[in-house]
Amino acid sequence: MSQVFDYLQYEIDGWYQTKLKYLHDRNTSIDGMEIGIYCCPNLQHVYLDTPEHKVVSMLLSEVPNLKKLKVSKINCREMNEVMEKYTANAKLKLMTLEIVSGRDSLDLSVVSKACGNLQKLAIYYSVSVHVSSLHASSQLSFPSLKELIIYSTEIRGNYSIPILKSCPAIEKLNMCGCDDITDDSLFDILEYNPMFNLKDICLVLAPRLTTRTIWTMVTNLPR
Repeated sequence: MSQVFDYLQYEIDGWYQTKLKYLHDRNTSIDGMEIGIYCCPNLQHVYLDTPEHKVVSMLLSEVPNLKKLKVSKINCREMNEVMEKYTANAKLKLMTLEIVSGRDSLDLSVVSKACGNLQKLAIYYSVSVHVSSLHASSQLSFPSLKELIIYSTEIRGNYSIPILKSCPAIEKLNMCGCDDITDDSLFDILEYNPMFNLKDICLVLAPRLTTRTIWTMVTNLPR
């Protein structure tokens, strides 16, 4: 798409702009992102496949009203650096964040601080996720999150429990690497976060759970 915009910009009309709200681009360069942002002033949803370094940072800084972002084959360390810029005053307005085949480890702490309006967080086939900051003054919190998917991705540091406690509005939950969760810890999770809106739950690789957990889910998760 960036090549199409480049053609429109320089061969047809030097001030060409579209009404596009969705952009899907591959191997996006800094120049390609810059022209894409100019040609699509109404952008709300972007899917980038293998973007160059700093492309995502440029996108989020230049399109503050972006609602949905999907990124494939990115180094999650770069995502962490981008998110850290928005943990203080200027929060991102993202409602959906999806990462596919991410390298390194995504820090859910900085994501939660930067994206207070996030309703869907999905990480597929990536190396790992972790939680860098977890204490009384900085609890992990996704207050608006309705859908959480951590699929075929390691959860480093046994942080499954604080992750499950962080999303009170959750409706769909699919999480792998839950080997640190026991029946008793799940009871503690549900006492802290009753998950009243939960409709769909999938806990993969959770060998320490027994039929007690099944009974607890049936009797305590009304939806």
